Amino acid sequence: MSMKYLTFFSALLLSALPALASNNMASERLKGYNYGYIYGIGNILCGLVIDKLIKKEYAKDVLLRTVKALSVNPHHKPYISDIRNAYQNITEDAVCKEVYQ
Repeated sequence: MSMKYLTFFSALLLSALPALASNNMASERLKGYNYGYIYGIGNILCGLVIDKLIKKEYAKDVLLRTVKALSVNPHHKPYISDIRNAYQNITEDAVCKEVYQ
């Protein structure tokens, strides 16, 4: 997979992030969204490795860079624990553990 595809893929995923909401209900949805976003990316990358479409190192790098990008974004500060929990859970998942460890 070339770098231009990675750049396009990353831009596409990051553009899907919602704007921060001001009320509690929307904030709770964003917690779930951020968790699902990281877990979903990790799961997709894991599946691509299992299907031998990408290398394990590439999947680990993309997932870690995505987590870091969200973690340093000041708008995601309230959701850092959800982002980290999702990362930990996908890397310890029974099927994906072998990919991310």
